Amino acid sequence: MTTIKHKSEGGENIQNTTKTSRKRQYSKIYLDDLETLLTMTKDYSTKLIFLLLKEEPDNNGTLILIKANKLKYAEILGCKYNTVNASIQDLIKKKILISTGHRSCYRLNSEYFAHGTEEVKIKKNYLTYLMLNNRNGYYKIGKSVNPKFREKTLQSEEPEVELIHVIYKDVESRLHTMFAGKRLRGEWFALDENDVRYIKLLKAGLKMTEEEKLEYMLKED
Repeated sequence: MTTIKHKSEGGENIQNTTKTSRKRQYSKIYLDDLETLLTMTKDYSTKLIFLLLKEEPDNNGTLILIKANKLKYAEILGCKYNTVNASIQDLIKKKILISTGHRSCYRLNSEYFAHGTEEVKIKKNYLTYLMLNNRNGYYKIGKSVNPKFREKTLQSEEPEVELIHVIYKDVESRLHTMFAGKRLRGEWFALDENDVRYIKLLKAGLKMTEEEKLEYMLKED
């Protein structure tokens, strides 16, 4: 065991105890979360995220953001010390960095990142969404932890995209298989009104009640 003592910017004593023989830490992030983070941040805040991911936190996942470390980040990024400070405050405001309650001590939000010595999988509560591109009439069947936010990110490229339905379970791959014959590319499909009506009637388990089946059949006629 190795004990490291140092002072925070406020003069508070901080003590870290680490195992000298522990395995190398890793950082893990899902691609959809990476997309979200890149949308939330810009310029030096984004660059700082990747620097923090390379840092090796203590056993509790704590990152020590004292002046010496901030100066190091400023040198690596080629910016001023105040720019690093502003970027840290930006990450705190957006809850990407979470304070541990001790001065200069933070951790990366576990909703986006995983730290550890063994690979772990964060359980994501994915929702399946159906979006319509009003420009060409194509439909997107995808999944996201936040479909409304996903809609906004897509609208930055395709302003005519609109979220029209959400199923509160991850059934994306099953819907992709169901409508494989109508796939255009990736997650985009050439669905007709009956297909859309069918998806809207589905429950999370991809099953219809007898009443729903009857409703679907009557509308189909």
